[in-house]
Amino acid sequence: MDDLLQQGITTYKAGKRDEARKFFITVVKQSPDSELAWGWMYQASNNDQERIHCLKQILRINPKSEKANQLLNQLLAPPPTPISPSPIQVNSPEIAAKKTNNKPVVETKTKEKKQSIFVPAFKIGLVLALVNTFIDAIRIWGENPSQAYIISLGGGPGTSGLLAYRLAMLIGAAIPNFVLWFIVALVVMFIVRQIKKA
Repeated sequence: MDDLLQQGITTYKAGKRDEARKFFITVVKQSPDSELAWGWMYQASNNDQERIHCLKQILRINPKSEKANQLLNQLLAPPPTPISPSPIQVNSPEIAAKKTNNKPVVETKTKEKKQSIFVPAFKIGLVLALVNTFIDAIRIWGENPSQAYIISLGGGPGTSGLLAYRLAMLIGAAIPNFVLWFIVALVVMFIVRQIKKA
């Protein structure tokens, strides 16, 4: 048995792992309580299952073997989850073209989604114009109820059958208000955007 073990060790050290493994298999079958044989069998094992089996045999023979216990714990531990590196984000083509250590920088170019300020300004201007027109209609109704039919859709003396006319007048009054409020909203939104950039 010692001769077979020594032949296996010499063969293993010569770089003939598979051939040495055959010697070690024979030795551990003949002498299953040889800690040294199981240690060399561990070295020549093809996969983790064989390594685990060898380490368990070593610990069966010598429960106090710290090295075998440490190696077994490493093999039985769940594999660490790989942490993918975060890509370097660059906005400038000059920075993107630079290389580090002769390797290109991993990157993703961020595209800023520029939202037009016209759509929100349009909505804000429309709402403010309608509110302003409605307030004007209430104000005019309070000052001169006989002319309120020009701006409001409400009924008044002598206004029956004039719905289309009243609607046109309401829109006519709302358009200047809308243009005014649209411009105000546009300017305010532009200023806010410039402040956020700074």
